[in-house]
Amino acid sequence: MMRAAEAGHSAAQNNIGLSYLHGLGVKQDDKEAFAWFEKSAKQGLTYAQSELAMLYYRHGDTKKARQWWLIAANANDEYAQFNLASLFLEQNNSKQATYWFDKARKNKHPQAQTALDKLGENNE
Repeated sequence: MMRAAEAGHSAAQNNIGLSYLHGLGVKQDDKEAFAWFEKSAKQGLTYAQSELAMLYYRHGDTKKARQWWLIAANANDEYAQFNLASLFLEQNNSKQATYWFDKARKNKHPQAQTALDKLGENNE
């Protein structure tokens, strides 16, 4: 897999990122996970874009998290849409949160309808 990742195969790069993120067969290393997810994300793999966003979020960089979730969300990744909506809700932007929760719901995210219902209850 490393050979494919080093040759630029985006799915292999993503898998190497996951290995470093979770310490699967390698020592857990967020820095390495960032590097591999970014290589894959820049090639357009939405799963890697969403994972990269989550890493940025966990490390406190909500600006970069929002940037990568937005890219993946615009490519119809329902998990990125849900996470982006959650970030907007956390930042008290209920209009954008509603928009992205609704997009996630339409793309069959399992928790999006519940989030929309709760958001509606809080806005009444």
